[in-house]
Amino acid sequence: MSLCRGWDAAGHIVGASWNRSPGEALRWGDREIPRHTAIDPQSAGASAICLAVADDALPRVAHMLARAPWPSPSPLVFHLAGSVSLDALEPLARRGAITGSLHPLRSFPEAILRGGVLDGHLCAVTSDSEDGRRRLQRLARDVGGRPVDLDDGDRAAWHLAGVAGSNFLVAMMDFAEQQMARAGMDVETARAGLTLLAEGALRAVREVGPAKALTGPVARGDRSTLERHRRCLADHPRSSEVYEALVAYMTARLGESSGD
Repeated sequence: MSLCRGWDAAGHIVGASWNRSPGEALRWGDREIPRHTAIDPQSAGASAICLAVADDALPRVAHMLARAPWPSPSPLVFHLAGSVSLDALEPLARRGAITGSLHPLRSFPEAILRGGVLDGHLCAVTSDSEDGRRRLQRLARDVGGRPVDLDDGDRAAWHLAGVAGSNFLVAMMDFAEQQMARAGMDVETARAGLTLLAEGALRAVREVGPAKALTGPVARGDRSTLERHRRCLADHPRSSEVYEALVAYMTARLGESSGD
């Protein structure tokens, strides 16, 4: 709903919301958006339909929408899934819809979500037509996104990159907090210090790239420090596996970059 709120603020008319569970109408300031359980784009006069559903639900929703009445013969129907190809919308394309996908390279944690502005984040745009591509690019820009064209066959790699740059990063911060707890640090102190550390590392990545930004015992070949880390994790097999995998990856990448 964050993106819809942003599109509404940008001047697009968000006519209705469909949800499998009944609920109250959406209210954005003085605006009230009807919420229905039955898909009926015709009654809403929809020229564009956004499918913000779970990845596995997309084919089923596409089949349902293909059987619903449409207000025009060729509406734009797009999904927000990062790794799902346009094949999921094939029933809609057969009926004449312009199909596509718009995927923002941004995490949307509900706990801190405010508004729908993407603030310069990349948005992958894929469509089966040039008109669809242009319309999706505009929708991305209207909420502050930076649209980039993405081939349908490259969607899994795009999404994997996003997962690695966001979800994996969060998981590693959790890993780091666990080690801080073993060192006797309280959560608030540990989180503040580690976040500041991570922000500095990410600034370095942005300025010089990952290979030159990497510091620490792997980068300087400090085997004695690595062994002390291993002893610290001796009674924590899961954390040890993560550590060894990361050390192996960093070592291999450093070897590759030194050979360039």
